[in-house]
Order: sequence, then structure tokens, then C-alpha cells
Amino acid sequence: MNNEALDKACDAMGSQEALAKALYIRSPSISEWRKRKRVPAGRCRDIEKVTGGQVTRHDLRPDLYGEQVTRHDLRLDLHNEVSSDAEALEQQAA
Repeated sequence: MNNEALDKACDAMGSQEALAKALYIRSPSISEWRKRKRVPAGRCRDIEKVTGGQVTRHDLRPDLYGEQVTRHDLRLDLHNEVSSDAEALEQQAA
């Protein structure tokens, strides 16, 4: 993790202190996460919840949760698959 996702979570809550308070922890714990460049896995869903989904577990720990796939991404993938299949059928018919 880079610290951008954690910064975004702090911004979403108003400050690092506010995020810490929402998580029922002390602010130095978050400073330690910054230093280690890693949010504990058990805190990722908590952060996602308190930020109202503005920062997701995928943002915080892509090494554990992978990149977040959006519905838009899925539609594009499906569209590309259908287009490829249609082109293959056209080539077979020719």
C-alpha cells in the first residue's frame, strides 16, 4: 500500500484524529501504519465502513483484496468479449 489511500481516508473523515476516533484507536496507531505503509488487514473493512465506501479495502490492501472491479469494468469486459466473438464468427462465415 502506498499512503494515498490512508490519506484519502483521513481526508474523508476530516483528519487523522477523526479517523482514529471513528476506529476507536489512538492517532499514533495510524502514524505507525503510515510508517509501515500497511494498514492491518483487520482494519480495512472498518475504514471502508466509517468512510462510507469512499476508501475501500481494495484501495487500502490490493495485495489482499485485489483491485476493485466496478460494474463499468465488467460491462466493458463483456462488450469486448461479445465483439471478439462476433468478429470470429464473421471470419468463419467468410
